Amino acid sequence: MRNRIDQPRVHGYDRVTLIVRGNALPPELAPTRLPRERDRHTVIVAADPPLDLPTLTALLGRHLPVRCASIRLVLSEAGRPGIGQVIADELRIEVLAPAGPVMLLPSGMLFVTTGQWWRFRPGEAGERQGARQPAPDWERLLPLSPRVLPPEVGMTAVPAGLWLHDTRPPVPSLTAAVLSVPVDPERLTVVIGRPAGAPLPPEPVYAMLEALPRALRRRMLLVRYGAEGGTADTVGEWLAARTGGTIEVVSEAGDTGGSRSAPVESDDRRRWRPFAQRLIYRAGAAPQVTQWRDPLPGVPSSAGAQQVEPDWAVEVIRSGLWLRSADDDSEQELVRRLPIDDRHPLLVVGATGVARPARAVTVLDAVVNRLPVDTASVLRVVVTRPPAEGDAGLWEPVVERHGPLLAVVGPGHLVELPGRVAVEPEPGAVPGPEAPSEPEPEPAPAPTPAPTPAQEPEPEPAPEPEPVSEPGPALEPDPAPGPVSVPQSPPQLRPAPTPEIRVEEAPMPGPAAEHWSSPEPERQDQVPTRPASRGHYTGVVFADWGFDPTPDWRAGQDVRVPEELTGTTAPWQPQRPGRSEPAGPVLLIWSVAGLRTGEAGPPVGDRVRFAPGSRLRVVEVEHLGRDEPVLVLLRDTGPERGEQSGETPATAGDPTYDPTGPGRDAELDRQARSALRRAVEAVRRTNATSAWPFSPGRGYRVSR
Repeated sequence: MRNRIDQPRVHGYDRVTLIVRGNALPPELAPTRLPRERDRHTVIVAADPPLDLPTLTALLGRHLPVRCASIRLVLSEAGRPGIGQVIADELRIEVLAPAGPVMLLPSGMLFVTTGQWWRFRPGEAGERQGARQPAPDWERLLPLSPRVLPPEVGMTAVPAGLWLHDTRPPVPSLTAAVLSVPVDPERLTVVIGRPAGAPLPPEPVYAMLEALPRALRRRMLLVRYGAEGGTADTVGEWLAARTGGTIEVVSEAGDTGGSRSAPVESDDRRRWRPFAQRLIYRAGAAPQVTQWRDPLPGVPSSAGAQQVEPDWAVEVIRSGLWLRSADDDSEQELVRRLPIDDRHPLLVVGATGVARPARAVTVLDAVVNRLPVDTASVLRVVVTRPPAEGDAGLWEPVVERHGPLLAVVGPGHLVELPGRVAVEPEPGAVPGPEAPSEPEPEPAPAPTPAPTPAQEPEPEPAPEPEPVSEPGPALEPDPAPGPVSVPQSPPQLRPAPTPEIRVEEAPMPGPAAEHWSSPEPERQDQVPTRPASRGHYTGVVFADWGFDPTPDWRAGQDVRVPEELTGTTAPWQPQRPGRSEPAGPVLLIWSVAGLRTGEAGPPVGDRVRFAPGSRLRVVEVEHLGRDEPVLVLLRDTGPERGEQSGETPATAGDPTYDPTGPGRDAELDRQARSALRRAVEAVRRTNATSAWPFSPGRGYRVSR
């Protein structure tokens, strides 16, 4: 005879019914936290061992309220047609049930970790309802699958929205920090990065988020998590500039609540915690700090600033701290836009401090001595303008403690001042091509004399054939270039060809970049130009297929070039004046054996040719409608050229890469696809359309 404690029992609450076995309730269940809706009754089944379907249906028929027309059945895997649909048909009610494991969050939300909620009605097929119940306002706008998901980015659904992380093994599991991110009912939250994971470059993250519906992109919350490398701030700034919306960035997953809390999981690669915990990005404005932690304990703060002297204050900015005075207001836009560095917090000294170095260094030392040890030990000092030559001795203690000074040049770029400090030019000096009367010679064996304005620069001798070299690792563009050395005296000028910048290595333009395909013929500054040269070319080539027969362009297909195929190293627009639209798709080829012809391609870049018999492998195809391909990504597979054959920037120089090992083709396809996708997204952002080279609309799809 079965013990009574094993019999199912039903507990009734306000619009909630709980079915368990025995008298004790599971400790994790708190009926007061459960969602309540006027037109829907919530039923939680926590019986162990589980109830069979006839018993569960009978209990619901006896204990549901009269005139109950809809229930939310909180029972893992009940969203299968064999359970939810059967209950809906027998009881003639609407049933919402999860097709996967379901968890109850502290906020009362019910979240399906690896599935969806389904709605079943009597005699009707089930309908997907998303992963969250009750559903926030943005749930209905979130696509079931992303329209664009670059190969470098992995996506996991979380209660607050989406979690973007790297794709390297092991596959991340849902952590307490991610699950505890509060759900904003009006804004989609995107968590970026993971502890001990590879930092995500901003380009693929932006490409994925830019493909979301505009209503989601205009109001979004980005959360830094682990080793995200400043990607959240860069992407937030791009999205705000592109959509004209408001993007909020939270410093880390442990700081999403209203009060400050320690990070749940730490990452050894980040050696300091940003003082700015929440920032708001708007188009055309510097990031605004709305929540922060005080850098100096015990010092009163107001509006993100702490007064350290009657005429000096320390303000929290995105990249660290700003030691400022009332006279530095004219520099606030420049200073507040400085990019964040996970490795080094910046302490910025304004123009007033540079003009009064003795007092500024004294206040700076007092501030640094009160900072946390993990912050002060890796601090870098930035000046908004180079100090005067006579003040070099006053800055020596700062250089010895924190390394060479960094100076702000241009719109937020940082350069490292050489040696002690840089020399500020004398007032009234006019920069020009004339060199000083006694310039220091270059370390080259035979320095070239500087040309005079009246003479044409002597052309350099014809360049020798370029040697074949392995491509370097792929450059991951940063919001601003890193520190570089500046010579103490101007170098002697000599004519030199513009260095080559391949498309995949060029700094990815921001979303607010101007169209490189502007109708004005003189506007060609968005794509780098270089003198034409000969030799093998490794990089991205833009071409179109003009041969018969035309391949059907399937991912994984090997294509043989029947005749000489010519492309360019710079993108071109099919609708460009003077060029007819191609009959077939636009081809992007990762070249390893292509040869430069020595001719410049229209309007910029070099021409690259592939000899008859060259073999290309299709790695990805973008379609318009059901069958029409519009963009084909290919990898040059031969003929081989020694050790360089088939390499991409990500495999070159990798000691673990084995070109003859198992899975070689799949790995080369993946690396080539990644490099080509970065080039595609860069052109699309520069060209102000997410569907370059065409505008395919709703029928657009991608196959790999």
